[in-house]
Amino acid sequence: MIGEKLKQFKKEHPKILIVSSNYSKQLADRIYNRVKENPEFWHTFHIELGKTTHKLHPNQAKEMIRKNHDLHPNLSHENGLKTHRLHPNQASENGKLCHLKNPGLHKEIGKRVIEIQRRDPVKFFEGRSKGGKESMKTRRQKRPYWWDDVPFDNKQECEVAKLLLTKPIEGVNYQFSINSKLIDFYPCWTDKMFHGCLVEFHPWDFTGLTEEEYYRQRLNVIENSDYKGKELILITGFSKTDIEVYKPRN
Repeated sequence: MIGEKLKQFKKEHPKILIVSSNYSKQLADRIYNRVKENPEFWHTFHIELGKTTHKLHPNQAKEMIRKNHDLHPNLSHENGLKTHRLHPNQASENGKLCHLKNPGLHKEIGKRVIEIQRRDPVKFFEGRSKGGKESMKTRRQKRPYWWDDVPFDNKQECEVAKLLLTKPIEGVNYQFSINSKLIDFYPCWTDKMFHGCLVEFHPWDFTGLTEEEYYRQRLNVIENSDYKGKELILITGFSKTDIEVYKPRN
């Protein structure tokens, strides 16, 4: 509909579009020349303009992003894929250019993070751990491994849960929180196995920790909490009827 109207407008007023396009080019050249003459002024001008706009319309950017996402939910993902196909090395090249122009940028960011951490270390680590927990929860919800309306990280964890628990309850007997850490299972007396024990399912370790090292790491979390003295069970493998448990050295 819009295309047909535009074609009709071109036929009726052929000179208007030519004049307007020429004017746009002249205006763009003027702006470019002014920016070239005094780049610092235009940089500060745009910053102040952005601040003023934000004061007048504080939620405008968020609303525009939400509307755009509602209309085109996969647009950013598709654009990212297209950009990667056309320019597969763009991200690494941009990173190299950024490092050449600002070689000390990463160090400055690191220093700022340390300063924030020193001001209020408890709040800093609490915020980081909360963000990690929320991201893990969101990740689980997107995966296809569900049992009784509860999402799991993977198929193996879901199968182990069925061997241990009668009914999974997130935050109670599954993904139980101790300080800033999450323990996989905490079976209660109504569950099938390991009642009152803190249970970790860890058949492999991507960071290269041995079973002994991982066990001591998780045990240290428990010993420095209100659950000190609770038995830790580390499951390293399982079958349909049997569970392999790591036996720590004395």
